[in-house]
Amino acid sequence: RQSVSRWYETGEPLSSLRRDLEPTFGELRAQAISETETTAAAARGSVIGYEESGVVTRIRWHTVNDERQCPLCSSLDGVTVAMGDSFYDAMPANLQSKVRRRFDLPPLHPRCRCRVSPVL
Repeated sequence: RQSVSRWYETGEPLSSLRRDLEPTFGELRAQAISETETTAAAARGSVIGYEESGVVTRIRWHTVNDERQCPLCSSLDGVTVAMGDSFYDAMPANLQSKVRRRFDLPPLHPRCRCRVSPVL
């Protein structure tokens, strides 16, 4: 947590966070942690800002539209939910059964690169 927090404060590239985590977790795990935890922190921070604005009523899920996009995240691309509702509940039932845990915001899975945006 301290490493992720420091990374946000300094504005360094993601590779700096990964290098900071490598001695403890190894290269591959450090890469996964850095991607996943920064995605989670960004989504939570965004939602806090949306709530404080008083004008955001819904949030929209966005994927990174490239060859690494997974079918689970792809099923949510462009989906909107009310503030405080869960994106898990917006997934098709057949895909919900493939997810190991409930989630409200990105990341849906390790190394998830999805994000949310406000809907006014």
